[in-house]
Amino acid sequence: EYMGLQSIWKIEGPRQLYRGVVPTSLRAAVVAGAELGSYDFVKSRLVSREIMQDGPTLHFIGGILAGCCAITFSFPLDVVKTRMINQGKDGAALLYKNTLDCLVKTFKEKGFFGIYQGCSPALVRQVFSNIIHFMAFEQLLRFFSNDD
Repeated sequence: EYMGLQSIWKIEGPRQLYRGVVPTSLRAAVVAGAELGSYDFVKSRLVSREIMQDGPTLHFIGGILAGCCAITFSFPLDVVKTRMINQGKDGAALLYKNTLDCLVKTFKEKGFFGIYQGCSPALVRQVFSNIIHFMAFEQLLRFFSNDD
């Protein structure tokens, strides 16, 4: 049951158990910041300019835009994370020194759109996830803050 951990520890060394921790952590921070920041920004702007009233439709639209924003900012880090984790497998040489080196080399090799290669499925997943997340969040917020 723990053969995977044991073989990585013995063959590749304990450091390899943490391969990809830095880009994964960076990505998680970027996703959270982009989601929450953009959702709050969109919601407050649409309400303050009287374009929409606070309600499920606004939460739905806010979730869509927050998902798009999260993927726009985080997907290059997803690409870097995947490349960092997959490098050096099966005895191959390491291609990147660190996260920034990987991002720069990928950008040079693939161009701007290369760092977004394959983002469509992630975008669809993120948008639907955010719609559910923010609509549920707003309903729970209303439920628990209701003083009636």
